[in-house]
Amino acid sequence: MKKAMVIIRLGTTTPLTKEMPIIIAASGSDLEKSIGGGIQETGLISMIYTDWSPDKIIKAFAQVAEVTEDILPLIVFELNNPAIGINLNHVSNFKQMAEDFLKSIEDTQNEPAPNHVVNLSLDELLDLVNEKGLANLTAAELTRLKDLTK
Repeated sequence: MKKAMVIIRLGTTTPLTKEMPIIIAASGSDLEKSIGGGIQETGLISMIYTDWSPDKIIKAFAQVAEVTEDILPLIVFELNNPAIGINLNHVSNFKQMAEDFLKSIEDTQNEPAPNHVVNLSLDELLDLVNEKGLANLTAAELTRLKDLTK
């Protein structure tokens, strides 16, 4: 069954040579229903009427990227469905950015309120270091540890 699909390709705002054949193939006889255009300084957005799944579209772009080396982030989703296909594998630092972001969230969730004073003993702090590592102590715990070891 055909459905309205949105393709957001980040990077250059100029269509890539091998990009249009994917849009044409996915649209089939309903190409005239497709629309698209540049997203100012961000990339391209296309809306097509297709029976292809987001995953199939992602795979088609990935196959072309292997040949052309036009490796750009891609987001594909059905207009009336919350399921989204995303290919950010070729973003060189995406994985590291995501890991850093998740760590920062964990750090903030474990961080006591700014005015919170840690009154742990040196033994209790050393137990925490053994348990979760020095790098995972909160700022307040590190300050307390430094104060106790002066």
